[in-house]
Amino acid sequence: MKKETLTMEAIRCDLRKKIRANIIGGVVCAVFFALFVWCLVAVAIDGLKWYKPFFATVNTLFFAILPLLFLYETIASMVEVRNLRSLNKRPGSIVKDRLVGKEVKEHLYRWRYYETCHLRFASYGEYTIPGMSHEWSDLYYMDSSTVYMYAEWDDEFYLVLSKPHTGKILLAYNTKMFDYQPPQL
Repeated sequence: MKKETLTMEAIRCDLRKKIRANIIGGVVCAVFFALFVWCLVAVAIDGLKWYKPFFATVNTLFFAILPLLFLYETIASMVEVRNLRSLNKRPGSIVKDRLVGKEVKEHLYRWRYYETCHLRFASYGEYTIPGMSHEWSDLYYMDSSTVYMYAEWDDEFYLVLSKPHTGKILLAYNTKMFDYQPPQL
């Protein structure tokens, strides 16, 4: 199997992709939060003339719980974007680890099932494979199921961590496909 060179610029490209996805998610959640706040203000100005006890649970869900969820998602996305931007300038640590397990998990979301592929490493825990991986690569631009399929037990991976030794796994690259070339000082 032909190997491709993994450089810091390629890692930054993958980090920028994660930043874009989080920004889009944060903006969508912020728009929905603003819409909910606007509806709440409109109801408060109207004086609750239309309010009936029958709709109490629906209104509580609509005007109290969902805006808080959207606010939480917006804040979480922006915090993740801030962390990824700092890593984009100076990535945490890049380590090697051995694959000890892999699994596909099913999730129910709005009456539909979807699957996510996960890799488990000996020292650094679990990594959820993103929808599309290695966007910059000419040879190995793959979706999550293909990355999962090519990963075999005891394969060595280069892991990009958010913090040295204890950080969350941000990106994973199989050593069968990639040779890491450290930056020249």
